[in-house]
Amino acid sequence: MRTRLLRSLIGLGLSAFVGCSAGSSPPADGESAAAVTAVGTVIGVIDGIAGDVDHPTITGWACETNNASSISIDLYLTGPNGTVPYQRFAANLASEPAVNSSCGATGSHRFSIAVTPDLLTRAYYAIQIYGISPDGGANNLLTGSAEFTIPVRPYVKHGDNGAVDCNVYCAGSQWGLVGSCMGVALDDFPCDQAIGYLSNNDAEQTCTCRDANGTFVKPGDNGTVDCNTFCAGSQWGRVGTCIGAKLSTNTSATVAGASVAYTADCSIDPGFIHNGAEQTCVCMPADSTPAAGKATVATGGTTSLDGMEMHDLAVASNSTSFRSHGGQLYIHEVGWGPTTEADRRTITQLFPNPPIFETGGPQAPGTTYEIVPYWPVGASVVCVDTSAWPLPGYMPASYAAQIKQGWGPRAGAIGVYYSPNDGKTFNTPFADPMFDGLRRTLLTAGALCTDAPPYFYKAMPVAYRAWTADSITWARAHGITVVSALFPGSSADLWADTQWTVNDLLARGANPTTWAINGYYGTSTAPHPIGSEAVPADSMYTALQLLLTRGAPPSR
Repeated sequence: MRTRLLRSLIGLGLSAFVGCSAGSSPPADGESAAAVTAVGTVIGVIDGIAGDVDHPTITGWACETNNASSISIDLYLTGPNGTVPYQRFAANLASEPAVNSSCGATGSHRFSIAVTPDLLTRAYYAIQIYGISPDGGANNLLTGSAEFTIPVRPYVKHGDNGAVDCNVYCAGSQWGLVGSCMGVALDDFPCDQAIGYLSNNDAEQTCTCRDANGTFVKPGDNGTVDCNTFCAGSQWGRVGTCIGAKLSTNTSATVAGASVAYTADCSIDPGFIHNGAEQTCVCMPADSTPAAGKATVATGGTTSLDGMEMHDLAVASNSTSFRSHGGQLYIHEVGWGPTTEADRRTITQLFPNPPIFETGGPQAPGTTYEIVPYWPVGASVVCVDTSAWPLPGYMPASYAAQIKQGWGPRAGAIGVYYSPNDGKTFNTPFADPMFDGLRRTLLTAGALCTDAPPYFYKAMPVAYRAWTADSITWARAHGITVVSALFPGSSADLWADTQWTVNDLLARGANPTTWAINGYYGTSTAPHPIGSEAVPADSMYTALQLLLTRGAPPSR
């Protein structure tokens, strides 16, 4: 208000009055009163990545306090060669009352920066934005800078003749840009060649057939027989002769402005495609940027190779590389309970940093005894199971406050476990008022723990993936820690499913604080026990691979 008043007085020619006002000094010789006029402070927030997966935008707001005029902002990007300026934009879109209140003046203070194809070439680069002072004051870094990265988009890698699967082809530098496989597209496939069994339900080998009455499409081939056989088989419907085959799927991605349909079965290896067609691989580019914008990786669980406990983590050789690269520990109380005292002490020595600890809702306020005897400083995050409040319910903010009081300084944050896994809640967008209470609870607790198992995430509709991503980006934009738990479950290929899920979330601008490969099985047998980093079927193997490709060392 003082700045506005001074400017008004100067505009009225009352500079002498201004120069002699209480608490200020008169202008120096040759210096106008306007030169000593107080200027506001540049403030603002990067909210995160908004828009749909094909049209992302960087959103937020910026202003000079007590100034209704819009200001400019400068976008900087941090990549392999350091932090460099990109372009100047304007924060001049309509802003809501809450933003105007923070700015101290009603005006247009929001911004929305389209993530153009040029920006997409800088996938994974960390985003920093400076607000530009219109009065020559300090150009301040907006809150949320370096917390978000340019989203990654898939690309098509041509030339695979079927001799190798797309997991191998995407990763092969001898064939071009290196990345990880998102999916496979097959058109103009030979009628006499079988694709191979399609393990996911969103794909089939579609056969185009012809009989005396004309051409028809015969769906339903799961890839185990070629289309010559399928068209001719009366047990599968109308009989005809094959004239064409392809892979059909409901999954798609926008690549270079065009939609590409693909299946997530990256391990399809049909063998050499002898009619000159290709197996087209949809890949995600590998991350070559520094640690900014990356996430830490933790692992743990409830089931070891020999039963329900965490003994595997007490065997140093099972996690040598994982620990040397900064891998962290995730403790589920169901697995920690039966772990012997000797194993607990060994695990403490191998993983000295405060772990992430998962506990049940009812007992959460008083479970410090599980952690403090082994890590006196406590847990980095206490993830609280919210099954006591079934979806679409949520833990009340008052109970989150009670848990925080119970743990006190021994918890870096209290994490609320919540994902819309009831099969319907995700149809209501995360931004809907329906989730106002959940957002209040997260702000009180300080952390969000998501539960989207990779095999489940892949099979769910796009609305589910969007809801999950939106909850993560909202939380990060509001300074909330996010632990994204990736339960191995019954994945046929845990590492492949995990890559797909992580890539899809990153493509939607969702980058949690920590990825957690947490095998919370409730039985003594499990398809993916904690195990060893050297065994592809084990959870520790996937945790190490994720750490090497998407992880960052923990902050000290």
